[in-house]
Amino acid sequence: MTTPGRLVQSGKRMAVIERHLFGGTCVNVGCTPTKTYVASARAAHVARTAMQYGVVIGGDVRIDMARVKSRKDEVIGGSRDGVKKWLCGTKHLTVFEGHARFMAPHALRIEAGDGTTRDINADRIFINTGTRAAVPKLDGLEHVPYLTNSTILELTKVPEHLVIVGGS
Repeated sequence: MTTPGRLVQSGKRMAVIERHLFGGTCVNVGCTPTKTYVASARAAHVARTAMQYGVVIGGDVRIDMARVKSRKDEVIGGSRDGVKKWLCGTKHLTVFEGHARFMAPHALRIEAGDGTTRDINADRIFINTGTRAAVPKLDGLEHVPYLTNSTILELTKVPEHLVIVGGS
């Protein structure tokens, strides 16, 4: 897919409409936050195995999940802000924050959070909806607390146990 930068560099005018969080799935609930968790897990592993390298760490290595989450929030916040700043500063690119819906084949209505609307027209419209977890239909699932790829990233305590159903 062509990036916004490539399109505007080729002389095209462009609009980006963001409904919720800049940066999409990768920045907000995918690659970036999960890599921060992997980095924390790796740091814990290195600390736990430090003795093999002659490094003595006093006491047990513990995970402070609230701090892990806080670090993740800082990293994705910086990424999200960077994406927004880059988009807003790109010549020939207009950024709208709101929810868009088709009014005609080449016409969109954008509703901002404050209820104001703006109509725009374009010859070509690219739709990038991001992703959402597909929660399987399992008997009784609605009666237990379950996590998705997004909600697990909000935990501030390490679960006592975890069962993973599905995945890709």
